[in-house]
Amino acid sequence: MAEMNPNAVMGLGSKLNTSEIIDRFIKIEKRRLQPVEQRKEEKLQQVDAWAALQTEINKLKDTVDSLDRKDIWEAKKITSSKPDIVTVTGGASADPGKTTISIDSIATAHQLNSPGFKSKDAVFGTGVIKIQVGEEDGDTPIFINVTEENNTLEGIRDAINDSGAEVEAFVAETYGDKPFRLLLTSERKGAGGAIQIEVKLESSEENVPILDFSNKYDEAAEWDGVMRRRTLEDAALGENLMSSTPITEVTGNYTGTEDNTFTIQVIQAGVIPGENDVVLAWEDELGRTGEFRINKFNYRAGDALELADGLSLRLSQGEVVSGDSLQIKAHTEKSPAMWWLDEGERAAKVDPPTDWQSRAEGSGMYVFGEYTGEEEDTVIFRIEGSGQVGGAQPLYLHYEFTESGMNGKLRVSEPYFSTGGEGSSESATAYDAKDGEELFNLEFGGGKGDGVLSIGNGLSIKVPAGLVSDGDTATIQVEPKSDPEAVNFWWQEKESESNSKVSSGKVDEFLKFEPYEFDEDELEEALEESGGKPRSRYGSLDDGIQSNEVFSTAPIAISGDYMSGENKNYTFTVTDRGNVGVTTELEVKWEDDKGNEGKLDFGLNYQPGDAIPFDSGLSLMLGEGELLAGDKFEISATTATVREAKDLVLRLGATREGGGLEIRRDNNMVEDLVPGLRMEILDSSEEPITISVSDNTEVARESIINFVDAYNTFNATATEVTKYDAATQTAAPLLSDRNVAQMTNEIATTTIGSVPGLPQTDNMLFALGIRINDKGVMSVDENKLNEKIAENFELVANVFRSNGDSNAPGVAFVGLTDKTQINPEGYDVEVSKVATRGTLTGGSLPSTVLINSSNNAFYLSSGNKRSELIEMREGTYTPASLAREIQSQLRQDRVLGTRSIRVEVKEEGLQFISDIYGSKSTLEIEAGEEKSLSGLGLGMYDAKIGEDVVGTIDGVEASGRGQLLVGADESEAEGLRLFVTLPEEQVQAGEPEANVVVTKGIAVQLKDILRRITDPAGGDLKQVTNDLSEQLQSYDKQIKTLNERISNKQESLQIKFAKLDNTMGRLKAQQSYLTQQLSALNGSKGGEKKE
Repeated sequence: MAEMNPNAVMGLGSKLNTSEIIDRFIKIEKRRLQPVEQRKEEKLQQVDAWAALQTEINKLKDTVDSLDRKDIWEAKKITSSKPDIVTVTGGASADPGKTTISIDSIATAHQLNSPGFKSKDAVFGTGVIKIQVGEEDGDTPIFINVTEENNTLEGIRDAINDSGAEVEAFVAETYGDKPFRLLLTSERKGAGGAIQIEVKLESSEENVPILDFSNKYDEAAEWDGVMRRRTLEDAALGENLMSSTPITEVTGNYTGTEDNTFTIQVIQAGVIPGENDVVLAWEDELGRTGEFRINKFNYRAGDALELADGLSLRLSQGEVVSGDSLQIKAHTEKSPAMWWLDEGERAAKVDPPTDWQSRAEGSGMYVFGEYTGEEEDTVIFRIEGSGQVGGAQPLYLHYEFTESGMNGKLRVSEPYFSTGGEGSSESATAYDAKDGEELFNLEFGGGKGDGVLSIGNGLSIKVPAGLVSDGDTATIQVEPKSDPEAVNFWWQEKESESNSKVSSGKVDEFLKFEPYEFDEDELEEALEESGGKPRSRYGSLDDGIQSNEVFSTAPIAISGDYMSGENKNYTFTVTDRGNVGVTTELEVKWEDDKGNEGKLDFGLNYQPGDAIPFDSGLSLMLGEGELLAGDKFEISATTATVREAKDLVLRLGATREGGGLEIRRDNNMVEDLVPGLRMEILDSSEEPITISVSDNTEVARESIINFVDAYNTFNATATEVTKYDAATQTAAPLLSDRNVAQMTNEIATTTIGSVPGLPQTDNMLFALGIRINDKGVMSVDENKLNEKIAENFELVANVFRSNGDSNAPGVAFVGLTDKTQINPEGYDVEVSKVATRGTLTGGSLPSTVLINSSNNAFYLSSGNKRSELIEMREGTYTPASLAREIQSQLRQDRVLGTRSIRVEVKEEGLQFISDIYGSKSTLEIEAGEEKSLSGLGLGMYDAKIGEDVVGTIDGVEASGRGQLLVGADESEAEGLRLFVTLPEEQVQAGEPEANVVVTKGIAVQLKDILRRITDPAGGDLKQVTNDLSEQLQSYDKQIKTLNERISNKQESLQIKFAKLDNTMGRLKAQQSYLTQQLSALNGSKGGEKKE
């Protein structure tokens, strides 16, 4: 067939519209394509519909798969009430509940530090350092030789680090002029990791630094003394303030022009100096007046108060009584006309202030009690010292029974009025009245802090607050109790009435002190001592404002070895007043700055100088002497310990009131306290911490709701692609596709079906509040669902998931497959052999093992993994410490560090234990390059491969994979997986170790169906899409054939019309030629006629 020229313009020859004619022919031909293309379009719509349906099926499958996952149903909500102190993680094995713990202390690694040195190159002596970590049987000391090659601070550090002593040494730069310290840190946490170190370094040179790690404490101390400023409220219990007590003094030069008398009167009583105002008013004979208003904020004892005419008044500490007064007489300068007076006699002068008016009226003392002596007696009292009773200046009251010779001395200065405690008798001695021979010594305890003191013979005294002067005396006559029947018998001569009285022996009198009268020689001596200046008989004002302190007199000494791991400051306080080893009850209370305290008895049964233990290996010794109530002293004890070696100490079940079971661990990661929980302890806490574990039902509830939503979306999509619209009389793409109906029916039927093996009342979704209506729409009664979850969460889970209940804790359900059959009676599981782990055991080792460059490195292989080079520190080890060193290095290995391979000592040799079970559990060891394993006892070793568990399920031999027992293929238990952790002693031949009942929940059943539907290799969806694909290919082929036929037809028509056009063109040309020829012929004929 001749080809048509594409550039040819058709119709030129024929004058026909050939293109239109051809197009009409082709249009007729194309009508044959329409049915095929329509059928293809319908299939394409079906493909889209199935794609939409597949999308929803996959979403449904995802939600169904999640409902069969353990993490959905076994998820736990684990919380700590104090996550900054205890963090908790856990898994499905954690049981719901609450646990309370309190943390007494966290596990810490022991740290010691040396004294500071000026340089890190400080040079020490040479010798040996002995280090031992722990005190267990396997803990032996490491000896480190210090020579001239390594006797610097850094050299000793390196020697310790290379010794294998389980101690890390570090030179720390701290502060001060000696900042460099050697810091030692134990590589073991807990109390069992305490460092014990002995340093024996010697040098022939002088001033060589000393490396020391010992604890230190103050071996002696001084008493602080007792200071007391009484107030009106506590002065003599508010009843002994008989007179004003401050000592007064006038200073300055009198400038007045005439003699004058100043009167000072107390307007407002109080303490000088005190918080409240004391008001003193003054006036003189000239009618002038003034006022002093003083308190502790504007006046200090001894300061001068400006009076008048160049004079000032000074006051000591004390109390003043309202209305009390004193006078000051000032004499003006005499005229020179009084020539008979020398210059000194003519000079102006001021007399010492008079006594306070109340004091001038006389002070004294009370004597009371029932006299128990056998004879009449006279008691003489004398004051030693001048000043305030109960004040700072030493004051003593001497007493003497003149007939019996009993005498003594009582302190009546501070702390005479101290509350509590015993009295202040220093001594009391009894003498024979006839020959003066000493009979016995007594130490009297006085009253209860109210100033009452015993003087013996049943009598007591009390000296009220006030001023007394050296030599003041008082006297009292005492008589024994009389026998009434021995008086006025008839045969006796009648005596005077006064002599015949019956004496009761009772004494209750106030004795007034009489001042001591100086003779001329004593007065002259006193004037010389005072520089010729008259002096108050009650002492100087400067004496009155001295420190108001008195001190205990018993010497103090501390002894012992301080064993604590922390620095402490101790305070010792006297609780009672008395004499060491003499007073019946005499206690000293001690307390430290850590809250510890106790009491020590230095009473009658104490021998002065004996050591009484009180804390951490320290003891207190007191010598002979007096202790004053409230007096105290302090000592400090310092330790080389930077951080104590402490165990983690927690109390399980503790409450706010305390209690709880004490638990100790040597690290702060606890995994064996509460099953399934891993706790990291970050800090201590006195308050109980609550660890809560509950089922995380919200995750499961959300998954159920997601499942319902996914099901409804799938159902809506299935309905949409299969519906018929009667109004428009149009059908959805899959209306007539029975595959959709089969799938939806199967899914719906399974969803509303039951779970074999569960109680009939709770084996359907309906029981959980989930139902499907007649339109296939699923709904949830959330209240009922929540109620069921709260009531029995495990049962809700079993309605959805696969589950296996084992009656033996050592056989646990792991999972099953779609091939596992449901057996209502359960599957009997018989274990004949438990799984084991691979081990590698070496030969016996000596008690000490030397690790050096020849044997300090090896490789360890576990399964198909080989460690990096395991290098041990050189040094001397025990088998136990060598095992710990290897264990430590293994944990740091980047390849096997996470494998938890254990290293132990078995029969005096090293044993490596794999962390995995079964036939793939193997261990091999290989010496490092140019190293030997003989020194480790591993030159010849016994390596045992682990074994898989062996047993049957339902009487059929199962497959063992480590601790996993799997049901045999083509058996009813096919695919059933059980985890066997039974100890070997529980395995009994011929008897099942467990029975496992398995169930397949709705989600599992749906999962099997949806897995079949969506199986990419040959599932239902795959078959449908394959069929549609084949049909589309057929339609495409038909369309292609028709299109080719039309194309050929079009080409054929074009060729034919081209030929027609060509032929018509030639004919027209011929016609034109003939016409021309005929015309020419006609023309020639006409010309010939004319001629």
